[in-house]
Amino acid sequence: MGCITSSQKADEGGDTKKVEWHDGDGVTYIYRVDGGQLMYECDDAKATAVEEKDIDWGKVPADKTKELEQLANSVFKKAAAPKAAAAPKEGKGTGKGSGATANAAEAPKEDGPFIVQGKETALVDIDDEGNLQISGTKKSLADVEQIFLVHDPRMLAAPLAAKGKLESVLEKITVFTLLASATSSPESLLAAEMACQCVSMGIWFSTDVDKFKATTKFIRIDDYYEKDPKPIMKKMVEDSCVAYPAEQKDAILTFWAGGKDSRVNKHVLNFRAWFHLLVSNGMEEGEIMEILEWLPSPLTDGKWCSAEAVGPIPSLPRSKSLYTADNPGGRGRLPTYYVFTDAACDLAKANSIPADCITNLQGITAKTFEDESTLTQIPTQPLFLIKVSDVKLEKGGDGLMACVSAIEKHYEVRPNMLSMVVLVADSFDEFTSNKWLIPLVSNLIENCDAAVFALSSELPQVHNFFYKPKDKQCVGHALCYQQSPFPRLKFFTLSTAMGQTLEDSEILFPSLTVGNVIEEKAVPIQKFISNGQDTRFFMTDQSWKPLARRAIPGEGNEAVTVITPAKLLVRMLKALVNNPDTQEGYESVENAVGAPAEDFGIDDMQMMEASSNITDLIMEFSQYAEAPDAE
Repeated sequence: MGCITSSQKADEGGDTKKVEWHDGDGVTYIYRVDGGQLMYECDDAKATAVEEKDIDWGKVPADKTKELEQLANSVFKKAAAPKAAAAPKEGKGTGKGSGATANAAEAPKEDGPFIVQGKETALVDIDDEGNLQISGTKKSLADVEQIFLVHDPRMLAAPLAAKGKLESVLEKITVFTLLASATSSPESLLAAEMACQCVSMGIWFSTDVDKFKATTKFIRIDDYYEKDPKPIMKKMVEDSCVAYPAEQKDAILTFWAGGKDSRVNKHVLNFRAWFHLLVSNGMEEGEIMEILEWLPSPLTDGKWCSAEAVGPIPSLPRSKSLYTADNPGGRGRLPTYYVFTDAACDLAKANSIPADCITNLQGITAKTFEDESTLTQIPTQPLFLIKVSDVKLEKGGDGLMACVSAIEKHYEVRPNMLSMVVLVADSFDEFTSNKWLIPLVSNLIENCDAAVFALSSELPQVHNFFYKPKDKQCVGHALCYQQSPFPRLKFFTLSTAMGQTLEDSEILFPSLTVGNVIEEKAVPIQKFISNGQDTRFFMTDQSWKPLARRAIPGEGNEAVTVITPAKLLVRMLKALVNNPDTQEGYESVENAVGAPAEDFGIDDMQMMEASSNITDLIMEFSQYAEAPDAE
């Protein structure tokens, strides 16, 4: 970062009271002391109080590092050594057996620089917004001797955001890629199918592909987030090891071994599942395939570091938010409920959704939403809550529904902001009897990221799913990355399935739970579609059994699970779009709702096209739910 101008002020003792610089792009950064607090501001953004740990040293020019250290010291004095991390409670943590071992050392203290092979080393994590979290040194990345960059491939957009911040120091970087294993916890297995492919994004942090292949190292996700990683990384580099821990080598290789018959290939890559997400975030197919074809070799032939060789490692259990949301001015990673009627607003409040989480758009007409300026009424990440009984066209109207127009325009104008929908009915039959759902559901196939069908009685659980993740993680992104391998497959239910009975071999993708996965309360494993070596969309364990449960740590004791019950969705959608007299799609509005199309300001072709679109979706769900030998 080039420093063009700077200004400083000193008090009587000579301590800096303000450090300011402008980078090469003209962005102004200021740290200053105000009322005994360290304040940070960037350009015209409002100044905020920060702690010492919040300082982004990666953005600080070399000639400003000393001044900012003095400024921070004047506020925080001598930093106290951190307290020992409490041992995790039973059942908690990011991996199986996450408690400290009997010989574990005390929690680490940041009392000096991280030195590896005589070099001061920066340990860099990427947070969910693409910011660099630096530890192990107080030097800028420009001045430190080497950099250990941690790449968690379960993240998608964040590495892309971080890429530009590291381009000037690529030659110093050694990438440590985190890998899941067949023995990983449901939390560590989150989005594992997508993450296996996102390993290829690590090439962004090397000068070229050859260097990436020559220097990249691998650590099991569970071990990285349960223990202090510095002793592990230090030992791996000193002993020229490729992966850790040796005790989990077979469990990690379970996913990768076998060449074309590996689980990564058989369960995911052969279908190009989730592939569109990588391509849309800047990866090229050739790059992805080159890395994935290479990866089994170092894991199979390279030297592994054992936990025994490292010795007692401090227990340091910690969670991490993997997914943020483009939510300017909103409630961080949490969405806002947008409703279109007073009835929907009352329903939400009656089911434990706080009033300050709800915005009522009643009175805004569908026609109004055709003007994108109306989206100022939807400034934050939306969770559109639609009461099924409210979905209808009025006779003599303009043929438009406000909910359809709002969702469609939002998806068009704000492609980077997640768009989620919850359709709520008082009974399961209401989802099949209200034929005005046909144009709405057809629109959702093209114009939202995720849609959940739920009963009114399930609404409190829906709220807990989206609002009660630990660390305020954006659950909507996690849901898409776990259960939407193709753009059109985006329809879900809770595990309570709208009161319907789930059949065996019904659930198409791994379930996603917010909260602790408790075996006796979890969805029975036989409800998931499993075909041994021919299983689709699930990573499997060493016995080819599906690793069907994924989780995000939640607040409180209640766990809520979302699933994709293919057979239930097919049955419901068929009943919605098929004329019971012909068992085919509705050919006219009058056949569907009992009055001619012109009464509602539309034409029959709109209903036919919507029915056809849903019929195609039914075929897609049916195709992927079939056993391979039945195709």
